[in-house]
Amino acid sequence: MDSIASERESDIVSFEFCFEFLNSKKVKGENMAFEYDQSEEAANNESNFLKDDGWFHFQVAGIDENPTKRDGSHLDALKVDCVVLAGTAENCIGKEFELPLWLPNLKQKNNGEFARKVLTRFFLAVGLLKEHKPGSRVSVETSDGIGRQFLAKLISEDQDGDPSKRRLKLSFSDIFHVDDPTRFAVACPKDLAAIAKIPAELRMDKAKFERIYGSHGQGTQNHGSRATSAPVASPPAAPAAAVNLDDF
Repeated sequence: MDSIASERESDIVSFEFCFEFLNSKKVKGENMAFEYDQSEEAANNESNFLKDDGWFHFQVAGIDENPTKRDGSHLDALKVDCVVLAGTAENCIGKEFELPLWLPNLKQKNNGEFARKVLTRFFLAVGLLKEHKPGSRVSVETSDGIGRQFLAKLISEDQDGDPSKRRLKLSFSDIFHVDDPTRFAVACPKDLAAIAKIPAELRMDKAKFERIYGSHGQGTQNHGSRATSAPVASPPAAPAAAVNLDDF
């Protein structure tokens, strides 16, 4: 019993010592208040990532040539970080989207021809390729694509067969230059103020399209893309300012 009483007295002394110690820190001002900079937005709890499918006018915020999966393993693709300038989805302006451009693989269908087509259409759309030379090997400086603009159609699909988990992906090879004259690209909502800032050498006219796409034609053709329906334009709105890449 004496030992138990002694332990209790020891506990009481320890508690009193800790209480006095903490109080002394407070009095001396050593327990500093936590400080931080508040967020710019508190009311909006929505994700900043695009979640709805549709047609979009994008600006390239970054291109990663060596992306990785969440587990750290290599991803056989170029990862294009995009920001929405305009689109058919509600409240989509300023939303972010990660577009994977899969690298060609001989194990893929048609020996990777579809992957090559998507890469080619993207590089043509952002002006990193000046013309289409079928089958020719080219070298592209992907970093020059940062800040460039393009149009694309995104669709959503079930992830791992689970309808409750949806993810966005590129619809076939539906990537277009902002000046593309096809009916799909013409109907896509655009930020005209941002397009006006594109250097003249990156703009397209009919003659350039004929030279680049050759016999694929103009008007109602879609340069080999499998887009099947023109976008439904959003209600008229004031153009958004181009994205400042210094904000990323």
